[in-house]
Amino acid sequence: MAAGPSRAGSWRPAPVTLGWFLPGHDQKALHDRVAKIGTVHEFIHWFDRTFTEDVRSMSSRIESITPHANSKDVCSAHSAAAGCGSLIADVVLSDAGSEHVVWAVCARWLQKNPEATAWLGTHPEAAALLGAF
Repeated sequence: MAAGPSRAGSWRPAPVTLGWFLPGHDQKALHDRVAKIGTVHEFIHWFDRTFTEDVRSMSSRIESITPHANSKDVCSAHSAAAGCGSLIADVVLSDAGSEHVVWAVCARWLQKNPEATAWLGTHPEAAALLGAF
């Protein structure tokens, strides 16, 4: 039922319906994901350049993987709740038409992400800097 005037003429709110999230938890989920990119402005800039009307898949590519040195303290690929071990690498991603995005990642991401393993396989000097992660 939509919001509208009651019989007494005053407006009443539409009833709250529960979906996938408890009230307010959808906002937390969104903000956790925005934080992986940076600020809201950076997220919108990244999103608009990564996703177009015709293409619904991410079009980023790895530009570099270096030992972790930035100030991020949570794995950009997983949430804080994922319990990742130490962050071991910083990954610079280039999205179609956007500025680079820097992720800080754990060993699990480097070992499980096919693009990361392929990139490290073609850049042995970078893999050597990371050691046997």
